[in-house]
Amino acid sequence: MAKDPVTVTTNRRILLWSTATAVALLAGAGFTLSFSSLIDLAALSGIDRQLAFLWPLIVDGFIVVATAAAFALKGRSRRVTWYPWTALIFFSAISVIGNAVHATQVADVHIPIALATAVSSIPAIALLVATHLLVVMVDAHTSHTAVPAPSSKRPAAPSSDRQLVAAIQAAGKSGQPVTGKLVASLAGTSVRTGRRRLAVLREQFPNQLQKQTDTVEGA
Repeated sequence: MAKDPVTVTTNRRILLWSTATAVALLAGAGFTLSFSSLIDLAALSGIDRQLAFLWPLIVDGFIVVATAAAFALKGRSRRVTWYPWTALIFFSAISVIGNAVHATQVADVHIPIALATAVSSIPAIALLVATHLLVVMVDAHTSHTAVPAPSSKRPAAPSSDRQLVAAIQAAGKSGQPVTGKLVASLAGTSVRTGRRRLAVLREQFPNQLQKQTDTVEGA
C-alpha cells in the first residue's frame, strides 16, 4: 500500500528536528568542556581569573559565528567567502591547540601526555563538527521547504500557434518590430528557432502576419 505523502513529510520533519536537537546538545556539551579547559588555560596564561571566561567565549564563540557566516555567504565569490572560512579555521585551530596545551599542564602523571592531549582536544573538535553539521542541516531544510521563485517575469508562452499569432499581432500593434527575436521571446525559444517559427507561421497565417512583417522584419 502506498504511503501517505503527508505522513512521510511529517516523519521526515520529526527526524530532522530530532537529529538537529541531538546535534545541538552535542555542540553544547563540546562547548562546555572546551570552555572549562580554555578558562584554565587563560588563567594560567596570566589573564585575570574573573575575566578568564571571556577568552573561551571569544575562541569557541567565533567557531559558531564563522560557521554560520560561511554558510550564509555560500554561493558568493571567493572575495567574500574566504574571510569566514579563514576565521573558522583559525579559531578552530586555537581551540584544539588550547585544549591540548591545557592537558599537558594539568594531566595526571599516570596518564600519557599524548593520550591526555587527544582526549582534551575532542571537545573542541566535537564543537566544530557539530556546529558545522547543524548549519548544514538547517540550510538543507530551508532549501527543501523554500518556495521556488519564478524563473522569469516573461508571460507564459502561448500554448498554440493561434495564441502565438495573436501575441505577435498585439506586439506589432504596440510598435514592436515583428522579428524572429520577438517570436523567440514570446515562445520561450532561441532566436534561431524564433526565426524559423516565424517563417512557418507566415505560411500558415498569411493574412494575419504577412502585412505586418513585410515592412518590419529584421533580426
